Amino acid sequence: GDATNSRAIEEALLNNQCNALINSAGMAAVLPWQAPQMQVIVQAVANAAVEASRKLGYPIRCWFLGGMTVLDCPSKNETKLSYYFPLFTEHALTYECLSQKPASNLKWSILAPSAMTPANKEIGLLKAPRGNPLVAKNDTVPDWSCTFLSGVPYLGMYADIVVNMLRYNTTLEDCADFMAADLTKEESEHVGHRVGIIMSNQKKGQ
Repeated sequence: GDATNSRAIEEALLNNQCNALINSAGMAAVLPWQAPQMQVIVQAVANAAVEASRKLGYPIRCWFLGGMTVLDCPSKNETKLSYYFPLFTEHALTYECLSQKPASNLKWSILAPSAMTPANKEIGLLKAPRGNPLVAKNDTVPDWSCTFLSGVPYLGMYADIVVNMLRYNTTLEDCADFMAADLTKEESEHVGHRVGIIMSNQKKGQ
């Protein structure tokens, strides 16, 4: 199907009486001066969910895939990580877009991982969430740790961010399982938030 075809997405939601969806289509522009690449998809999916919700009579729970730089950095006065590490800044446009949608129709969340790699070469269908080792936090980077590099003049804070970000790599399977498990909740604590994640074995002291 065409992920930019809002009408087709709406019809799919209506025909199947869906109450949730996960959007992982599209690839964000890497550099800030590049033209946004996935906003047409985000707009199409969000608009389709809102219209379908109005016709179905209940809100649609939606997960959108974003990136870590859309999160606030707890050690930098809650400034977005993209201010210091300006890659994949397009995810901020996704956040802006979803924040403007009616909350009564669109119960959205943005999953904001760092690099994701496949855990397995083969893809299999699961009947239920398999469990995952992810720890989540709304809107800010979870378990952030300032290193000695942060005290180095000028470049220290940037080096500190790069070193920290290496701890946040995850797998595609764990991210998919995290979102699937969240969809089973009657009420999710992540609705209306950017959601940062880290593997539990990468937390400080582990």
